[in-house]
Amino acid sequence: MVQPMNPARGSSRGLWLLCLCCGCWAFGFGLECPLASRWLQDAGRSESLIGLNTATHFFGVVLAGLLTPSIIARSGRVSIFIGLLLSGLSVAAFPWGNGPFGWFTLRLLAGAGGAIAMIALESLINLRSNALRRARDFAFYASSVGIGFALGSFVGLHLFAFEPRLSFVLGGGVTLAACLVVPFLPAFPKQAITEASPSLIRAPFLSLGSAWCQGFLEAGMLALLPLYLRAIGLQDGASGTLLGGILIGVLVFQVPIGWLADRLGRERVLLVCYVVVAVGLAAVPFVGQSAGLSIALLVIGIFSGAFYPLGLALLGERLPASDVARANALYLSVNCTGSLISPLISGPLMERYGPQSMFWTAEAAVLGVMLMWVVARRRNRPIGEIPNTNRIAA
Repeated sequence: MVQPMNPARGSSRGLWLLCLCCGCWAFGFGLECPLASRWLQDAGRSESLIGLNTATHFFGVVLAGLLTPSIIARSGRVSIFIGLLLSGLSVAAFPWGNGPFGWFTLRLLAGAGGAIAMIALESLINLRSNALRRARDFAFYASSVGIGFALGSFVGLHLFAFEPRLSFVLGGGVTLAACLVVPFLPAFPKQAITEASPSLIRAPFLSLGSAWCQGFLEAGMLALLPLYLRAIGLQDGASGTLLGGILIGVLVFQVPIGWLADRLGRERVLLVCYVVVAVGLAAVPFVGQSAGLSIALLVIGIFSGAFYPLGLALLGERLPASDVARANALYLSVNCTGSLISPLISGPLMERYGPQSMFWTAEAAVLGVMLMWVVARRRNRPIGEIPNTNRIAA
């Protein structure tokens, strides 16, 4: 039986410190993503190698996710320090990779470090949240990651034009600075790192489905939406302004959505988000360059942005403390899997059937998750069983 969390654990001070660490990591990640591609492009490397190098980061996330629950069990919040240190050093050192082996190794290590840090941070937020405001806490978490990512991309790209190597050092340095905050973070609750888990735990399907769907939509939109906007006649400057406005809207609305979820039910609000996103995706190909395009994309961004934090809140709501770290590791791995396969599916379909097909692919992903949830509910059969490959020991 899930024990109710102590409200004192969800103190504002602890939450803000956790969000600060998340934001500092996201700054380095947001800087690394576009700048690593630009560095390799300037080095004369092909688009195929650049794409593989980017995928290597997410491969590191998946690999490290398998080990992170055991690392948390043995080291507690020190695992956050380990992840931030590995990620920050890898980002800062990227320009000195001196060839494909070094570049790929550093991207792999940056992904692994990010996985260790973020799984531990997300687990700690889940474990320390007051059960009455868990969705709002994760909304603040999502906002801190979004702000950090945006600032990292913005500052990094501007600095790269003048001092390419220094830009990577700055990104890694901001991530490393968060290591100074780790001693002041709340500790992991004792039961989260000492209780043994059963052979199987059952995570809510809609939670894992939301992780996959958010990764699928986010990667597709980041990689392919600029191509769609250009195809319908928007200039790069107008596209940048539109995407920036969408990001601001996503950040502003996460906390209100989280507040509603805490009051009305997290699964219920998450399902509403699915329906709204499905309607928005269906509408985009028919609105052209009208004001409806901005409105539809903004609505899609706001409500799909809620998939990830609300899915995490569902994990904490439905699972005992001893299972949270392992479930969070799987959650992040599922999210990265969605990010990996989205461009591989959407890109060829856009080439064959036209730019609007990216929205048909996203629509199929959203409706597919909803359909599977309905089937599972009707059959009353739990989906999302996680084998005990990392037993949390004392």
